[in-house]
Amino acid sequence: MQEIAPGIYVVKPEGKPIYPYSNSVWIDDGLSLLIDVGAGSRVYQRELTRPVDIVLLSHAHFDHLHCSDLFLNSAMWAAAEEAIIYRDEAAYLSFHGYDHWNQMMGGIPRPPYGDVNPVGDDVPVKPGYRYFELAGLIEDGTVFSTDRYTLRAVHLPGHTQGHYGFLIEELNMLISGDLDFHRGGPGYYNASGDVGELLRSIERVKRLDPERAVPSHRGVQQGEMASKLDAYARPVLERIERLCEYLAIPRRERDMYEIKLLFSNPAHIYEDFWNRMTMLHHLEHLRAAGLVREIEPGVLQRV
Repeated sequence: MQEIAPGIYVVKPEGKPIYPYSNSVWIDDGLSLLIDVGAGSRVYQRELTRPVDIVLLSHAHFDHLHCSDLFLNSAMWAAAEEAIIYRDEAAYLSFHGYDHWNQMMGGIPRPPYGDVNPVGDDVPVKPGYRYFELAGLIEDGTVFSTDRYTLRAVHLPGHTQGHYGFLIEELNMLISGDLDFHRGGPGYYNASGDVGELLRSIERVKRLDPERAVPSHRGVQQGEMASKLDAYARPVLERIERLCEYLAIPRRERDMYEIKLLFSNPAHIYEDFWNRMTMLHHLEHLRAAGLVREIEPGVLQRV
C-alpha cells in the first residue's frame, strides 16, 4: 500500500494491477472511503486497518468489484448510468455485449468467462452476474467529503457508459479509473463503449489539468499530463485513420469484423469477440461522424 497524500493510499494487488485485479484508493480521513474493490481479498484483509464506510465503484467491470462481499457493511455507490446492471441479469448481459455474441461469433456457444480465463485464489467470486445492494447513485458532480478532502465525481464515459473518475479538489488529483494512460490506448469493447465519448472524456481530463492522476491499472501519473493524454488517445485516432483509408473503396461490413483492431493475436475466444465489438463501435463512430456511408445494403465506403 502506497501513501500518496496524508490519509490517501493506493491499495495495490499482490501482483501486477492487470485483470483480474485493479488498484483501489483508500481515503482514511475521518470518513473511511474506498474507490473500487478489485485488488484481491488478501490485500484488503491485511492493509485496511479499520472498517470502510463508503465504497465507490468507478464502473461495473469485474476487476473493479470482485471483492464487494468483503464490504457488505459499507454503503456502496455506483454510477446512475449503470445502476440497473447491479440488479438485473439481462441488463448485465446486455452491458457486456452478449446480445451480439451469436451474430458476431457465428453461433459458437459462449463459454463462461471464468472458465476461459481463470482467476486467482484471492478473487473470491467468478465473473458473472451478481446482485448488488446499492446505497446511492453517482452522477456527474456528486460530492463526497472527508475531514480534509472533497471528492467530486467526474463522468468520463467511453470505456463504459457509467465510467467515473473522482477529483480530489484540494490536491487537484484525479482518481481516473480505467482512463489509465496505457501506451496501447484505451479499451471500449463492452456494449456501452463509445469512441466519440471516450475521446471527449480524454479532452475533459485535459481541461481539468490534474497535477496527478491515479489510474486503476498503472502507477501514479504526474507531469506532462496533456502529452500523456494525447499519447493515450493516439491509438484510437490511428484506428480511425486506418479504417478511413481501408474504406477508400467499398467494403462489405461483415468482412470488416475480421480485422483485429485491439488484440492482434487473440489469446481466447473472448478477445476475438472484443475485437469485433471494438470494430462495431468504430463503425458506429464513423457513421455518426459522417465519415462513411452505406452505398448498398451491407457495403460501406468512405465519404
